[in-house]
Amino acid sequence: MKALSLWQPHATLMARGLKRVETRSWSLEYRGPVVIHAAKRNEAHLLEHPEFQFLKRLQLPLGAALAVGELTKISRVEAIRDSLTPKEIAYGNYDDGRFGWVFGTITPFPVPIPVRGMQGLFDLDLPPVVLEMMRQGVMDQQTGVETLMVMARFNLSEFRVYASQHHSDEARTLFQQVLARLGENPELLPKQVKLF
Repeated sequence: MKALSLWQPHATLMARGLKRVETRSWSLEYRGPVVIHAAKRNEAHLLEHPEFQFLKRLQLPLGAALAVGELTKISRVEAIRDSLTPKEIAYGNYDDGRFGWVFGTITPFPVPIPVRGMQGLFDLDLPPVVLEMMRQGVMDQQTGVETLMVMARFNLSEFRVYASQHHSDEARTLFQQVLARLGENPELLPKQVKLF
């Protein structure tokens, strides 16, 4: 799945659906699901601004995947700035020449998932991290299933391919639970996918 690292407090604002537009100096063609990742760097000074002060009482995770959002469009900020709320404007850099990455649905993970981020839009393979956290007892089964469900809802076909590549009974059972809870037929999970 694609991922985008944001500095805190922007990552938490996005994960909670309070910020729907991420501003960047660059654009791209991709549209679809994007994991919202909290970088290890934060802008703590922003918490002194009135629009951000409510975040002082929250834990702002660093170095973790927080949510999945649907990137629906990217526009020059000049084209969207006037349609945004004052709070949304306060949560981004809307200088001329920048791009607004507009997100539709955003669904937070039940718990932050510690993973390394990168610059730009990058690929992030979260299911093995979730499985390892469960194996180590850091994440319980219910939280693991709920976390995997968030990923599967945004990209069911990618989730099915990933699930088919895991042959341990424990992983297969877990993936079948996720599909069943989403109303999908878990028996349609292929035994093996041949890659060319």
